[in-house]
Amino acid sequence: MKSTENFKCIFFNNIHGLESENIELLLSEKYHLIISHEEKKINKFFNPHVINIVGRAQLELGLSLKKFVWTEFDYPKEENYELIHAWFLRTSTIISNAFWIVKDNSIRFNTGHLSYFDDKSITVKSNTTHSQYSNCLGKKNITNFNNNEIIEALNYFDFLFGITLNKENGELDHTSAEANRINRAYYYIDLARKSYDIGTKVSLHCSAFECLFSVDNIELSHRLSETVAYFLGENFERRKEIYKQMKEIYGLRSTVTHGSGIKKELFKNNEENLNRIGINCDSLMRNCIRKIIANENLKKLYFENNTENIRVYFIDLVLS
Repeated sequence: MKSTENFKCIFFNNIHGLESENIELLLSEKYHLIISHEEKKINKFFNPHVINIVGRAQLELGLSLKKFVWTEFDYPKEENYELIHAWFLRTSTIISNAFWIVKDNSIRFNTGHLSYFDDKSITVKSNTTHSQYSNCLGKKNITNFNNNEIIEALNYFDFLFGITLNKENGELDHTSAEANRINRAYYYIDLARKSYDIGTKVSLHCSAFECLFSVDNIELSHRLSETVAYFLGENFERRKEIYKQMKEIYGLRSTVTHGSGIKKELFKNNEENLNRIGINCDSLMRNCIRKIIANENLKKLYFENNTENIRVYFIDLVLS
């Protein structure tokens, strides 16, 4: 294919809520995605033609944040650039959840830009995607990651990408019967992280816990709390602590979803009890996901999507 049949393309998306040392790291080799801080890339994207289209404020925002997702590529002129832009917007938001597996954060994205051009014309598409993630307390804070933590987070990106966007023209169906338990759990985790209400976050995380650990609906709160305790706890005291935390989490979920509302005592002392439950819920879910990703046998078990095999695994875990 001749080069004149392709557009030159650059995708640029600022990262909000991330504090770190200067970084230049490959996010995806296949799609040439980079997390960068380089000012020369910012100036390359926001050339005078692009500034005339999107406004100088976008250049100044990029220079102030100095953390962004970047890729350059050639793409056939006849392709649908609305779709490719939407795909890169969605792909970049997976970064926040990859960082979340390392530690809680509110890393998020706002307006992402795709410019495509040849020697005759330039077009810029600018759009947003729903990626206004907050931390476990519903706050939008700046979170510091050192370089080792960033590298760890990027190692989780490929896993999340594979269960989210393994086809270029759209997302996977996360809630169908064909979707495996990790797909469904990730769907609820992502929704939880986009909510600013602690009760709603906890309720959505509980749905994710059930995707991962529930094999029937009998004594759901007790049995799921017990299963998570044995899954994560390394000794009796830790399992007992996790069990109590899970029972509190399900108690809050029950008040939110069954119409009674959050109890007044959870709002005492500047919402100390409510915040504690939110923090514990977020931490336990993160630890579950991290353990599954780190263990090839567990990943195989969940990707097989066989409820009976999962049931046997957890019976053996609890009774061993």
